[in-house]
Amino acid sequence: FSLSLENTAMPTDEEYLLQHEIPHLIDDLIRDMVKERPADVLDYSLSWIKARKMSQNSTAGAGLTALVCGGGNGAHAYAGVMASRGVKVHVYTPFENEVEGWNKDGLGITCHYTNGTAIEGKPTLVTSDPKAAAEGVDFAIVVLPTFTHEATLKAVGPHLKQGAWIGTIEGAWWGRPPLGEEWVDKVVFYGIRTLPWAARIKQYGKSVDILGTKDFVECACSPVAKCPEVSATLERAIGVKFPASGSLLGLFALDAGNITHPGVMYGILGKWDGTPFDEAPLFYQGIDDHTAEVMLKMDGECIGLCEEVKKRYPTVDLSAVVPTLQWLQESYTDQIKDKSTFKSSFNTNAAYEGLRFPMKEAPNAPGKLVPLWDYRYLTADVPYGIVVIKGIAELAGYPTPMLDEVITWAQSKLEKEWIVDGKLIGKDLASTRAPQKFGITSMDEFMRSALL
Repeated sequence: FSLSLENTAMPTDEEYLLQHEIPHLIDDLIRDMVKERPADVLDYSLSWIKARKMSQNSTAGAGLTALVCGGGNGAHAYAGVMASRGVKVHVYTPFENEVEGWNKDGLGITCHYTNGTAIEGKPTLVTSDPKAAAEGVDFAIVVLPTFTHEATLKAVGPHLKQGAWIGTIEGAWWGRPPLGEEWVDKVVFYGIRTLPWAARIKQYGKSVDILGTKDFVECACSPVAKCPEVSATLERAIGVKFPASGSLLGLFALDAGNITHPGVMYGILGKWDGTPFDEAPLFYQGIDDHTAEVMLKMDGECIGLCEEVKKRYPTVDLSAVVPTLQWLQESYTDQIKDKSTFKSSFNTNAAYEGLRFPMKEAPNAPGKLVPLWDYRYLTADVPYGIVVIKGIAELAGYPTPMLDEVITWAQSKLEKEWIVDGKLIGKDLASTRAPQKFGITSMDEFMRSALL
């Protein structure tokens, strides 16, 4: 079977069938073939076939022009995968040293998968000029830390053609970005729940390791009616399913998945006594019983708030809001060996294997390590994740004691002030995406902006 698939030439006019129909039949066949074999055989077989499907769709994205905004791990993966599928890829990064790294010795990205396969793609343009980057683009995707989203949207957005799409990974938006600029109303804004992969740069501008591929990643749009078209195009360009979600509010601002990184950081390091580590602890696979309990409490508050919003505003579609455990097990269907508990589902997820806490060298202790607080797990996922949930909860009058506890701890590590006496009135509120930052003071007002 492997040899026959390896050597089969796929004519261009069969690409649609290969992308949309045959993969499902192949997955079912693989499961039937190895259902009596050890679990690791099934895991390997499915990961292999997914990589083969990607590598054979070399013209699936032909005719599309996409803009990747960013220069990090995710941007490398997006640029390499889409270019390998025939998409004309532009890359925008404001940093000249990054532009030089991509362009050195010619443009080209190799994506290495954990099963030993690799795909190659060549971006067409890498530039620090947002106008040049946006020229002729059908859709753009911002693959950057959340705190840079507003600046990047403002830099690239005005240069997009009428009707183009621009979206972000994560970001806690609940509707079109309230940036007060005319161009926002001329484009389709979409959001993707998370990266389709766990990716790590191998050689800057040249190669990236793709450590795990999700079965699907939800997306949502404003206007909502555009979402099916956006979803289908993203799948065509990237090779991963992007099912249309109900609303940006449900996908982003009320996403219970926002609790994961802050929850793990607080659960493991909340009572850290300052003793340096010999090595960085495992992150997801190091979740213990206490950390799982913290995360479940945070998760429960998010889901409870969602239920409160649905009760007050029954027409809003919050179908994308699911408990963290459900999302994890659905996203990594074949990569979790023990799905029996919240803790075990994280501990035994192959896609998370070997990922460790962000660390830095310990001062006055050579060879030792201490936590790096100034990292996206706190700098992004608190002010642009759980603080947003806290802000919505405050408007709704819904209590969130565990979220408050984690936010209070995180702001002490980051030397910020968001919560004061349980309220979002701190001096650094402007550095968040809480609705209060934009002058929203009531739940009705918030929901009007969310449902535009």
